Amino acid sequence: MQNGTYLRNGPGVWHVGDYDLRHLFDGYATLVRLHFENGGLTMAHRQIESDAYKATKAHNKLCYREFSEVPTRPNNLLAYIGDLANLFRGASLTDNANTGVVRLGDGRVVCLTETVKGSIMVDPDTLDTLGRFEFSDKLGGLIHSAHPIVTENELLTLLPDLINPGYLVVRMEAGTNERKGWEIQDSVEREAIWEFRSRIGPK
Repeated sequence: MQNGTYLRNGPGVWHVGDYDLRHLFDGYATLVRLHFENGGLTMAHRQIESDAYKATKAHNKLCYREFSEVPTRPNNLLAYIGDLANLFRGASLTDNANTGVVRLGDGRVVCLTETVKGSIMVDPDTLDTLGRFEFSDKLGGLIHSAHPIVTENELLTLLPDLINPGYLVVRMEAGTNERKGWEIQDSVEREAIWEFRSRIGPK
């Protein structure tokens, strides 16, 4: 048997005070570690310390928009306008990184969800939450694919356009935090992009 470590994240906590979250994808992220060595197995798990999870623990109630859950609905026009503003600037969107975990080519480990701010770095040995993965580019966007393709050299993912149909294919070189649009150079790259879109894009 080979030695190595397997990491997996996913929903793990579905109870907020006296309220039970209703959808599987709403559960707050748990990170699980399985370490194989010399025929033995050690296991560990920890909650990912996202802002959404910490706010829920502190206030004993839902504080961010999750996959299917919304905090207390506004009860007047002014509150409704404020709620819309927070939604469109992403302030009320969750960073609950419960969808995927990737090891970048430079060794950094990042847990993901569909919101860009839900890209959270973790320590693969201690499972400590290290903080948000901050992109250094100016591509912006509130959401991205939570299922990128990662190689030892780069990360490839999609940034959907929330206003117009379509999305941008981007790549990020290992060792950087900068995403760049994938410019098509020839027919081979064009075919590669179409294959990539078919693998992780909307069906």
